Amino acid sequence: MKKRLLLTITLLITGVYMSAQGVYDTVSILTGYANQSYYSLNSGEISNIDNSDWDIAFDASGYGATIRINGAIGTELYKYPDGDTSDWATLDTAGISSWPMVYDSDTAWGAGAFNTGKTSDPMDLGWGIYSTITHHVVGDSLFVIKLANGTMKKLQIESLASGSFNFKFANVDGTNEVNETVSKGSFSGRNFGYYSIRTETEINREPANSSWDFVFTKYVAELFPGTYYGVTGLLSNAGVEVAKMTGVADVMNTTSHAGHTMSDDINAIGYDWKSYNSSTWSFNVEDSLCYFVDDVDGNIWRLVMTGFGGSMTGEFIFHKELISAVDIEENPQLNVALYPNPADNITHVVFNAQEASTVQIINLQGQTMHQENVEALGLIDHVVDVSDYAAGMYIITVKRGSSIDTKKIIVR
Repeated sequence: MKKRLLLTITLLITGVYMSAQGVYDTVSILTGYANQSYYSLNSGEISNIDNSDWDIAFDASGYGATIRINGAIGTELYKYPDGDTSDWATLDTAGISSWPMVYDSDTAWGAGAFNTGKTSDPMDLGWGIYSTITHHVVGDSLFVIKLANGTMKKLQIESLASGSFNFKFANVDGTNEVNETVSKGSFSGRNFGYYSIRTETEINREPANSSWDFVFTKYVAELFPGTYYGVTGLLSNAGVEVAKMTGVADVMNTTSHAGHTMSDDINAIGYDWKSYNSSTWSFNVEDSLCYFVDDVDGNIWRLVMTGFGGSMTGEFIFHKELISAVDIEENPQLNVALYPNPADNITHVVFNAQEASTVQIINLQGQTMHQENVEALGLIDHVVDVSDYAAGMYIITVKRGSSIDTKKIIVR
């Protein structure tokens, strides 16, 4: 985790201009949007990889149970409406045209197609039920997946136990049954682990989640309630926040987003900064639109999309400029850790206190949400109630003498 002095909030509020000039950059995801590009505003393109080699993705985070599909290449997922896991042997696809097709969320990584249709039961994760006794998720649903090559398979996520997803799939008639396990440990430091049903292969394709801010990609978006369509744009990494500013007269020189709220929706930039011009057979990019991005390192950038090549080139052209930066100060003697993160109701701030310390939480508007002096010494487990906080990102600072350790926390 990063340790830094808190400069971002002050510089952002006062509109201080930190960088002398920005740069233009171009990313291509190739003809037909065949690839994905994972991109860091600070370092540039991290990886540019084939987006057609996987079918389902499993949440690799410590407590996550999300499972997503590769809708970009035409993968379809149907939740079997006429039975449960006891009907595995008898499932057929009669009437599948009337079954509910389920989709990944385009606003949150943590809402996958397999998680769709959850009940009001907080233990219901869509594909299975969490046990407070065993701490396992046991599958209770059947699915039919239509792969990009047109093949249909029946599929059951059997369990998530001890950090491993256990699942099986077969031809609809029950032949060629395959039992598989995908372990989160194989994808440490990644958001997701990937699997190809077509090749029966586990794939480690995603870069470390601390290294990128956006993925340039084709994805399925809900254009209108109940209407889904393939689009191409930018999705933000978990922990990245974006403020969208419209109607800006001089997008290349504005340096403050005062009055605009940061969003942690992964499609905060998305696809709709461009529109297709049928007269010129090209794309128009809105010229009075810019974004302020709080990246994975806590720096603030201004991002302006300036061009899009469409499916012929898959090129995104944009201008980026560093507006404010955080200073880094390593303090291994503090050893601050947060759990859980993201947090829903409470978070624990754990640190080593050799003298009196102060714990402070600030939101991205610079408001102090919590501040408390801690007089105790030794290993401190300081509990903070965040149940009344608005969803979003907050900055937690622990100060002990001249040592300061600052971390981000997400409240859901």
